[in-house]
Amino acid sequence: MRELHLAIALLAISAACRSGSTNGTAARVGSTLITTAQVEARAAPVLERAGREPGLGDRAVLPQDRLNIKHEALQQLIEEQLIRAQAAKLGLKADGARVAQRIKQMKANFPTEQGFLDSLKQQGRTEDTLRDAIVLNELREAVLDQLAEKPATVSQEMVDEAYERTRARYRYPARVHARVIFVRISDLQGTTDEAWALGRKKIQEAQARLKAGASFAAVARQYSDHESKFGGGDLGFIELGRWPGDIEKTAFAQAAGRVSDIVDSGDGFAIVKTEAHEPARDLPVDDVKEQIRSDLLAEARARARELVLARLRAEAPVEQIVKYSWDTTQPPANRGLPPARP
Repeated sequence: MRELHLAIALLAISAACRSGSTNGTAARVGSTLITTAQVEARAAPVLERAGREPGLGDRAVLPQDRLNIKHEALQQLIEEQLIRAQAAKLGLKADGARVAQRIKQMKANFPTEQGFLDSLKQQGRTEDTLRDAIVLNELREAVLDQLAEKPATVSQEMVDEAYERTRARYRYPARVHARVIFVRISDLQGTTDEAWALGRKKIQEAQARLKAGASFAAVARQYSDHESKFGGGDLGFIELGRWPGDIEKTAFAQAAGRVSDIVDSGDGFAIVKTEAHEPARDLPVDDVKEQIRSDLLAEARARARELVLARLRAEAPVEQIVKYSWDTTQPPANRGLPPARP
């Protein structure tokens, strides 16, 4: 039955790629043809990785997902051809020395040449296809840098508006500087009841030492089971949500300088000392204005580049012959979705 479903799914894919193309042409960009074989080759590594996703097991990638991946592969190939054509029109070429240096830097990340080649193979690439990709990226950057409108200077008014709009990004939550003496029940020997009794006795001894005048740091070093014991129980500044509820709640609730009573954390006992409180605060705009200005310029640059790509697509004679799209007009039974595996 599963084989039948998969067979129907493959038929659905064939039907979804509706174009009537019999010569293996997926698209035409000017006089340049993009073949279905090129689309398949570009999509193959992505499909292979998708098939290895955790939890997927040996189930095939869903037909609609296969089509989406092939659609994206075709769009990439179309864009790349538009970039090559525009670069030729503008007389732009990739810097061969810089391309060679990029490949050399990549190779330096591997102990051997073979390790580098093996890594490329796993990605469905060769050194030649990697070089082509780097050359294409060089051309893409050169074309977009030349054609994209340069972002205007970012005014202080624009910075202030962006700061107010994204203020939460520059907000630091309230924090508390705390120390802890923590007795972990799981570290103690005996039955559950015996371990809890031993834990309570141990934390009570620590509390007695504190009441007798011993320093919190010294008692933490002697009695605590938490790794902070080596720093005298110092947790540094902590935010809400970083520690078990009752311990955290106690640290935030009590005044600076106070030492808590014994706290039952559910997996042990604790005594908490609050050293200092730091209220929630917003970084002032003057402290982050340069970062905001940089972000705004980057966003404007990205938008300008997208406009260039959109214009190239609109102006170029692009004919997409094969439509890699899922036919949602068919009833589900005919679309051949593979059944879920038990």
